[in-house]
Amino acid sequence: MAIVVDAGTLATGTGTGNLAAQTPSLGGATPQLVLFALGNNVGIGNDKNLAFGAATGVAERACVVSSFGGGITTTATCHNLRTDAVLATYRGDETLDGVLDISAVGANSFTPAVDDAFGASETVGWLAFAGLDGVSVGTLLLDADGPTGTDSVTGLSFQPDGVILFGYQATVGTAAAGGEWSFG
Repeated sequence: MAIVVDAGTLATGTGTGNLAAQTPSLGGATPQLVLFALGNNVGIGNDKNLAFGAATGVAERACVVSSFGGGITTTATCHNLRTDAVLATYRGDETLDGVLDISAVGANSFTPAVDDAFGASETVGWLAFAGLDGVSVGTLLLDADGPTGTDSVTGLSFQPDGVILFGYQATVGTAAAGGEWSFG
């Protein structure tokens, strides 16, 4: 099968639980990788979030978010890397504002789920892939002093044809002050 890609959007709503299953046009194939992206204004003072996430299924997912305080008198920022969700938003003061996860992947569909309610309904973009030889989503801790050596990812059952890296500078799962965020 050739690589097949489809894109769409979904609305998070302001409650929790499973959202409607998304059915990308992948020729009947099961999504092997779904990427998620969000740029929004949330909370008091129009805090801004930039968020990106990926999932191969319910057990293999990660996301990174950076939030910037938008109020005239604030410079609060925070960021987080999570391995328990496909997207999250925060206010600049490190207050969680919403968490999107994935609860199922089936034939030609995936089901997003809101684990922590969003303060306002958000529009999330997604990009689904099928026909790949192998896919994996994970995290890796790099040397805190910067790129001074090499890091290895082992245990994959395939040789990657491509790698997408996204991250930030702090402990996984802990919102931290500052606006570090990287993507490559």
